[in-house]
Amino acid sequence: MAGAEAESSVLPMSAPLPALEERFDRLVLLVREIFGTEIAAVNAIEGSRLVTISMSCDPSVGLHPIPTFCRYTIQQDGILEVTDLREDSRFSSDALVTGPSHLRFYAGVPLLARTGQRVASMCLIDTEPRTLSGRDRAILRHLGDVAERELAVGADLVRAARVQRSLLPRTAPTLAGLDVAGCVRPARDVGGDFFDWQVISSQVNTVDEHDRVQVTVADVMGKGLPASLLAAGLRGVLRAHSTYVDLGRAVHRTQVATQSDLEDNTTFVTLWSTRIDPDTGMLEYLDAGHGLAAIISPEGLTRRLVQDRPPLGIAWSDDWVTAVDRLAPGEFLLVVSDGILDVFPDLGTALARAEMLAGSTRSSQELADQIADFATSRESGDDVTALVVRRVAS
Repeated sequence: MAGAEAESSVLPMSAPLPALEERFDRLVLLVREIFGTEIAAVNAIEGSRLVTISMSCDPSVGLHPIPTFCRYTIQQDGILEVTDLREDSRFSSDALVTGPSHLRFYAGVPLLARTGQRVASMCLIDTEPRTLSGRDRAILRHLGDVAERELAVGADLVRAARVQRSLLPRTAPTLAGLDVAGCVRPARDVGGDFFDWQVISSQVNTVDEHDRVQVTVADVMGKGLPASLLAAGLRGVLRAHSTYVDLGRAVHRTQVATQSDLEDNTTFVTLWSTRIDPDTGMLEYLDAGHGLAAIISPEGLTRRLVQDRPPLGIAWSDDWVTAVDRLAPGEFLLVVSDGILDVFPDLGTALARAEMLAGSTRSSQELADQIADFATSRESGDDVTALVVRRVAS
């Protein structure tokens, strides 16, 4: 058993384990097939507990918790091999050895984080005693290296997801008269959708002299980390320009700044953005190939807010002329990403569902969550975003 020095280099996993399960399912199945054991698993420290990330086992054996065995593995540097668990005083009294499972063989390799600290183990378990050859041990160590890389990638994705969530607005704008809310459900750990809002000074408005709130939904084609990086860059550029110029020029300058990045990555971005006067409900909007914005009245009547403009990155445009409409008291402005449409046969059916939900709620956050939850519960397969603005006072 490892001493105090080995204990100090054992580090609890900081990443949520469910995000890692799928990454290891194929690996543990491969490990079990290579070695011909009845069980193969990857286990990690989560707080004070040792939990199973992924396990593959023979159906006749059944799934078993194996915390005692792997805790010893994580406390040492090299492979832990126990040829007969009944003959080892550390494990001979364990219920999985003495009980109906009759486990006899165990071999585990510690898995290291990029910091060099041991955070998990990959193990082999069988119901018959056996001994690993030198070649077997080399293969197990090599497969452990593969598992370590998967842990590192998983941890990076979790950190990226945390950063992406931190870029979303945390509190609603303080301008009275508007109830603003939004939510994002990425298809993977991170995604290419984002929503945003910011208060725009009256000095940069072209329609009137009031402070306005600008709300935006954008969708980078694709999923995962590449799309999330492009989305984060585009969000920052649009926010910076929106602070100083009107909406049309802000989108034009964003197009200029991001065009080469989008072309280099063979992708494009649909974007819908508006500036709303909380006092009058007047809104000035711009639709760059998005087409998924509508105003829904309390009576269930819907009018779409659409322009014939190309997405950013797919074609060059100098014609970013805005359109205007008005959000009446009690009406909802709803903007979604196209992941919502994946669970409906057509846009009309999707709008009818939105009308029904809007008729049963008075909270923008509740409506946004209901729409996003409806799509993700039906496994949209794409990033899902919903942004809702309700005018609550005349």
